[in-house]
Amino acid sequence: MFTPDGIEFWDNINLLKAGIVHADVVTTVSATYSREIQTPEFGHGLDGTLRKRAEDLFGIVNGIDNEEWDPTHDPSLPQPYSAARLVGKQACKRALQEQLGLPLENAPILGMVTRLTDQKGLDILLDAIPELLHQQASSSFSAPATTATTARWPRWATATGIG
Repeated sequence: MFTPDGIEFWDNINLLKAGIVHADVVTTVSATYSREIQTPEFGHGLDGTLRKRAEDLFGIVNGIDNEEWDPTHDPSLPQPYSAARLVGKQACKRALQEQLGLPLENAPILGMVTRLTDQKGLDILLDAIPELLHQQASSSFSAPATTATTARWPRWATATGIG
């Protein structure tokens, strides 16, 4: 059991590795992440173990139920809408602006519920700030952040006038 193919990890016991080795199935938050953790860049030393379990490694998209969150049938929205019929989307946007205390303008709203890391695209967002400011976009973020990302955040907050 205390072998490189078991729970041994650089002369120590690694309980996460033990779980991966002995689990019937291993799941992650997405198919993309299940592939990423099989690489040295994102596997944190467990990429080889995860590659051995690739046949039993599955990504499950963060619990999204497409029927429950379908805006054509969602009773919690002010008005229903769909890709083919966008009529109710403006009423939904206005209600969101009011709820978040955002300006009631016809400008883009940027929302993110994610970890604030470059892996999740925050670097792309920060680089797009000048264009978003030009379009007078509003924003709402809900996320834990990393030190590397938050180092850039004050500059963005100052540039947008919220910091």
